[in-house]
Amino acid sequence: MLLKPLLAVVALVSGTVIYGALPALLSGPEGGETLQPFDVESYHGLGVFASAVEFLSLSGPQYRVQTLVGSPSVLKGVEHPEKVVYFAPGVSRPYRAEEIDTLVAFHRAGGRSIVADDFGYANSLAQKFGIFYFGTDLWDLEDGRYDRNISLPLVPFTFAGKPYVVELNEPTGITLIQNPEVNTTVVAHCSEKCYADIDRSGTVNIGDKKGNITVIMRAQLQDNISVNGVPTYVPTTGEAYFISDASVFTKEMMEKPSDLPGGTGGNLDFAIALVRTLLPEGGTVIIDESRHLHEPGSQVVYSSFETGAVATSRADFAAVLIGGAGLMLAIIVVRAKDRENWIHKFDLSTFHPRPQLPETVAVQSERLREVARLKIQMTHSMSEEEFAAIPPEQMKVMIRDPMLIDLIMNPGRPWAAEELRPAAEHIRAWGK
Repeated sequence: MLLKPLLAVVALVSGTVIYGALPALLSGPEGGETLQPFDVESYHGLGVFASAVEFLSLSGPQYRVQTLVGSPSVLKGVEHPEKVVYFAPGVSRPYRAEEIDTLVAFHRAGGRSIVADDFGYANSLAQKFGIFYFGTDLWDLEDGRYDRNISLPLVPFTFAGKPYVVELNEPTGITLIQNPEVNTTVVAHCSEKCYADIDRSGTVNIGDKKGNITVIMRAQLQDNISVNGVPTYVPTTGEAYFISDASVFTKEMMEKPSDLPGGTGGNLDFAIALVRTLLPEGGTVIIDESRHLHEPGSQVVYSSFETGAVATSRADFAAVLIGGAGLMLAIIVVRAKDRENWIHKFDLSTFHPRPQLPETVAVQSERLREVARLKIQMTHSMSEEEFAAIPPEQMKVMIRDPMLIDLIMNPGRPWAAEELRPAAEHIRAWGK
């Protein structure tokens, strides 16, 4: 009899250990630093950026910041994609084919994107936009074009008609893949003396990529349409910016560079200008947390959200899930016993009104009478038949209390409402 409950407990404990305890004991992922969207305290938090975006609402169109924890496949069919920026900072894992298809369709429908990666994990998506991340370190050796050391390059450029200097933190480089279906524009590049460590040697070698390497690129997908019988590529309304460093948007780097001439914007100014350019009439910036590698204990939970989001975004996966759930339910229904009891039947034709409501004095006095009889009967350990056979005079001697004698032995006597409470008190006190 105890086998099934015991197996259930064992299964529950085993699932808890495997799902929660064991992952928490594993070491954290290399390069999987989480950029918390609303963290304004730690160096690697994105809270300063998120607050600055929402602060824009005070002086014009409404802006808000939201997070995405499952998979970018949830953007499939989103309403008003032109008012949404998909922001993937610190990409630490490749995109699935379903996610790439969703984001491409999102851009063709007018969606906007900011992808910031310095490890090359975003290449599975970036190549659809004619862009390739080197995924190796980039240094700038030109005097005055770095802060403290060559791994912190300073990049001057003009964006939306205003000069900016953006400071990067151990970035990588971006190169262009020729693709007629994409319209690309270089927004910013490093100096002629910058290098990308292609061979990953840790030093500048002859085989490394050199000079004016792109660090920020704008891309638009193009549709191949026929104009007067001539195939022509026409840019779609969506926009995507690819940046070779995720640290630009962290609290540590938002206030860099610190000594700029008047009229020149830094990292924070550029981040805000980028959002304004992509969402001139306001909208939502969605920060994708699913691209990060989290600590093992929480990664299991994030993976569960991802699996559900991806599965429900594809018709074939969703059909399998629904079919499997329906099959399991059918098996339960077929194998279950007493299925008739699952349905609560209510027949109005069987309804009979009560002759007396329970709040009436008559009903209450009758209940008190039954309680008094039962208490006396049980006190003397008598059966119903024995108690009913007691002569009246002997019953009075047994009860002794005049009010209870009147209550029990005169069932036809009407009782007033004010008499019921004293009678109840007499019943409680009887026999003590």
